[in-house]
Amino acid sequence: MALKERGKIVEISEIQSGVGKASGKEWRKRDFIIEKETTGNFQSFLCVTCFNDKVNLLDNLSTGMIVDVDCNVDSRSWTDKEGNTRWSANVNAFSVDPVVEEQAPPMEYAPSGTPTSAFVPDSGGGDDSDLPF
Repeated sequence: MALKERGKIVEISEIQSGVGKASGKEWRKRDFIIEKETTGNFQSFLCVTCFNDKVNLLDNLSTGMIVDVDCNVDSRSWTDKEGNTRWSANVNAFSVDPVVEEQAPPMEYAPSGTPTSAFVPDSGGGDDSDLPF
């Protein structure tokens, strides 16, 4: 299931690594938490995991940044010590992009030498008798 979420980064973990018990392959992972944009009165957080080569997606990001996260939800099962089947779900990122603040359009300026108002100065031949000086 693919998801796109937007939120503010509130925490970025250190990189964790290990070797898979079943596969014997090395792995790396890094989690980060975003506070999702909501319209209600409660906070909503999402813990997202970056695996292996995706851990580098977080290198140039920091807490407080607004990001768009493309991710998927993956579930897996295992059997606990008592023989019960257990399930867990992971939210795995495949892209994390900082949101660039939209800028206001540039101000328009009149070209040099073009009047910017309807005022036209008097050419000098008029009656100045109403001036107080």
